[in-house]
Formats: sequence, structure tokens, C-alpha cells
Amino acid sequence: MANQGRNIHRPILVLFILSTALSFLIQNGAVYTTFTVYYPDSNLNGQKIYLRGDNCNLTWNKGVLLNRTATNQWQAALLCGDNATISVKALLNDTTWMFGGNKVFKGGDRNVDIYPSFNPSANKIVDKSNVASKILNNTRKCSIYYPPSYFENTLKKYEVLIMHDGQNLFNNSQAAFGTAWLIQNTINQLTSEGRMR
Repeated sequence: MANQGRNIHRPILVLFILSTALSFLIQNGAVYTTFTVYYPDSNLNGQKIYLRGDNCNLTWNKGVLLNRTATNQWQAALLCGDNATISVKALLNDTTWMFGGNKVFKGGDRNVDIYPSFNPSANKIVDKSNVASKILNNTRKCSIYYPPSYFENTLKKYEVLIMHDGQNLFNNSQAAFGTAWLIQNTINQLTSEGRMR
């Protein structure tokens, strides 16, 4: 009979400890955030993906190995500060940093998606001739700029920036007065600094 009395209190003690831990986490504003890194498996060549950062029990000195959870996906659920601005970065084999700026998000986000590029090539500019315009009732040539990471991480979706006077954007030989704006240099710089996606 004496043993039965002690066993009755054990579940209550466990519940008390769990509720105390949960209360501590809520009071200190910590929530679990799921980080998902999307990167083509075909580019990994047996390498693994790690995460470093300034919160969520991460450091900038040593990465946390993510789990491969599906084709082209690596994940980890980490406890993060609720009201902080948090920066993270993905790495290959914890040695090769992703290109561009840190992934920055507000603490409290439950899901953070990262589409890294690790080995970007040079940007590419492609001229498309005979693009039809119903409004102008003619065809035009369009120049399309592809950022350095475009052909490496094919899972990433890109926003579109449309600029007029395309002949003046990229190439001096096509510019109206022989001097182009060389906008690709500005875009490449802003992208490498993380100020443009």
C-alpha cells in the first residue's frame, strides 16, 4: 500500500516539472522555429547542410547539422528567442558559407525557409528577340538578367524587376550614346551584400 501512495504523486510531480518548464519558456519568449533549407540534392555530391547564427542555440563558430527530411530539403527545429531579430546562414559541410547576406527574421516566426546558393556562377544576360507587344502592335528585343545563383538553386523563386530603356542597361555597344548604366554590377553588389534578393 505504501508504494501505491508514492506512485500517485509521481505523475503530479512530472506534470509540475513540465508545466514549470513550459511556463519558463513562455515567460522568456522562446518558441520552436522550424528551419527548412531547400537546395537541389543533385548539387550536394554527398555534402551535408549546416546552420549557424546568432540565436536559437546557434553560434557563428560551429554549425548545427540539419536533417535531410525529403528530396531537396534539410530541416531542424530550434528554440529561438521570441522578440529578437535573428540572423542565420546555411553552410555546406560547415565550411562553405551560402552566398549573399544572412537570412534575417523576427523571433516568433514558426517557419523559416532558406534557398541558399553556395557556388554562384557569373550572372547571365540573355537577349530575346521578337517579343510581341499587343499594345504597341509590334515586336521588341528584351534583355533578361539572371542573377549568379539562378542556375545553381533551381528551387528558388525570384521576383521580377522590369526596367525601361533596355538598350542602356547592360552593354556599352548597345547603349544609345555608347555608355551603358551597367546595372548588372549594381545588382551583383547588392545581392552579395544581402541588400537585394
